[in-house]
Amino acid sequence: MGYDFSDLNDTVIDAFAEAAIITVNGVPAPEIQVVFFAPWSEVQIGKTPIDRTNPRLVGRTSDIAPLNPQPGDTVDVGGRQFEIVGEMNQDGGMTEIALRETS
Repeated sequence: MGYDFSDLNDTVIDAFAEAAIITVNGVPAPEIQVVFFAPWSEVQIGKTPIDRTNPRLVGRTSDIAPLNPQPGDTVDVGGRQFEIVGEMNQDGGMTEIALRETS
């Protein structure tokens, strides 16, 4: 499920972004600015509710697209390591990437 980031403009990126390094095929790319978030959700397995987060980052498509990140590549945000798991949505000049924490 994607979010509508068409209103997430440069002002918001400048105000809320943090540094991230995307490593593609084992090669770290230059640092870019992204907005990182991890919305909470609950899934039901049988009668047991399981809490989980769905970490994501959003950055300028102009910063992310040239790197061509793919599932399995990694991202360092604030000293935390994540694996790209897919769902790279582009909308309004912004790209959203689904992550999974690895550390």
